[in-house]
Amino acid sequence: MFIDNNASENVKVIKELKDPNVTHKYNMKKLNQEVSQRLQKIGIDLKFNQYHFKLFCNYFNIKSNPKFCFINKIGAYPTYSYSLGAIDFIVNEIKKYSNNIISNLKEKLKKES
Repeated sequence: MFIDNNASENVKVIKELKDPNVTHKYNMKKLNQEVSQRLQKIGIDLKFNQYHFKLFCNYFNIKSNPKFCFINKIGAYPTYSYSLGAIDFIVNEIKKYSNNIISNLKEKLKKES
């Protein structure tokens, strides 16, 4: 087997394997806690919770972005773990739109459905 630069199908050579236990080490509860702590440090009074996280997941498709979410598909139900990048993304979006982000996400998701 060899790689042909003129082939019609694209491939990507994997240079190193990364352990998702290191790159995506946050479960939903830990992610929510970390987001809340970071928001508190910058003076935003929002207790980020499961409901808020679900809004972000639905609007920004966080679970389908491998930079943010690792899906472990063992057994009947998948489990999800999240990266530090997901936390950074959520905190930055909340900083940008401050107090209105939760209500804005709710409205936008209502309009889409």
